[in-house]
Amino acid sequence: MTTLDLWAPYLTNAIRDVAADRILHGNNLAARTDLTKPEKKLALITVLHMNPLEILSTAEAAIVYGCSEDTVAKKESATSLPRKLNRGK
Repeated sequence: MTTLDLWAPYLTNAIRDVAADRILHGNNLAARTDLTKPEKKLALITVLHMNPLEILSTAEAAIVYGCSEDTVAKKESATSLPRKLNRGK
């Protein structure tokens, strides 16, 4: 069992499609207005599970970590986050 199996009841085909689109085309999910915040978070969790080396934007990381972009930027500059978050977009 993987951690993604725990989210299986919530992962609709639409969420999987958004995650695949994010991986293949690199669109910033934080900027999408057609998705709710929980949908964005589930899609980003799926992205990180499907491609662990994927680099998230600061706004996307804020959604995953459940904090503000300013907090993510401060943590990133202090190198206390486990992965590189700024993708340059």
